[in-house]
Amino acid sequence: GDTFTATTIEGVEMTFKILNEVEKTVQVGSGSPAIDKSTEGVLTIPNNVDKDGRTYRVTGIGNDAFYTCQFLTSITIPEGVTSIGRAAFYFCTYLTSVTIPESMISIGHYAFYHCDLASITIPKNVTSIGSDSFSYCSRLESITVATGNSVYDSRDNCNAIINTKTNTLFLGCKNTIIPNGVTTIGEYAFDGCSRMTSITIPESVKSIEEDAFHQCSSLSSITLPEGVTSIGGSAFAWCSSLTSINIPESVTTIGEYNQEIKGETNVEIIPV
Repeated sequence: GDTFTATTIEGVEMTFKILNEVEKTVQVGSGSPAIDKSTEGVLTIPNNVDKDGRTYRVTGIGNDAFYTCQFLTSITIPEGVTSIGRAAFYFCTYLTSVTIPESMISIGHYAFYHCDLASITIPKNVTSIGSDSFSYCSRLESITVATGNSVYDSRDNCNAIINTKTNTLFLGCKNTIIPNGVTTIGEYAFDGCSRMTSITIPESVKSIEEDAFHQCSSLSSITLPEGVTSIGGSAFAWCSSLTSINIPESVTTIGEYNQEIKGETNVEIIPV
């Protein structure tokens, strides 16, 4: 579709791409940053924009739409937006606040990678969240999934996103308490969670997937319960404060690059 620019209420010029001329829908950006990367402060994405006397509804945020726009501090995404594209807010390192509307359905891979968010709320209509979407958000301390979401939950006020059907912990933060009943710690679940100092893994967990605790640089203690059967590749790589980790007898497979547990991070593996 055609691209054009419109101005936000803050006076920021933003690029839009027409998605559907009949339905009069547009997305923010067209695969590259939609605003000048030096833009600072608060930004409000409009819910409608005008072009040639026609009004278009904003329904999406494109891939890379705010890629490395690192001086943004707050983003308001309006009702009506249903998707956030891949790496849309990647490396927005000063972004402390984002409002995700009830209309949201999908959040792409790396969407908020390395942002400065302290809390996130996943609305009830979100059914798809890409991997690493909130990785390296090291200040994250509160994660809530709205009641009534059909795919994800944050049961027992656990400060995590759990895939309800598979009981896989999808995303955690420094304040996560992993609920009993979770069977898998998903890949990248705590990736770059550099402020977490300790975590308790409940007896229900059977599998820790690759990169699950990658670069949790302040993690100094972790105990794996009897019953864990597999540890994925690089699950504890670059956990530079971890000096030892017990490997229960129940573990039958340890993925490659877990020598990094021993190597770069000097972790002694202690079989139980």
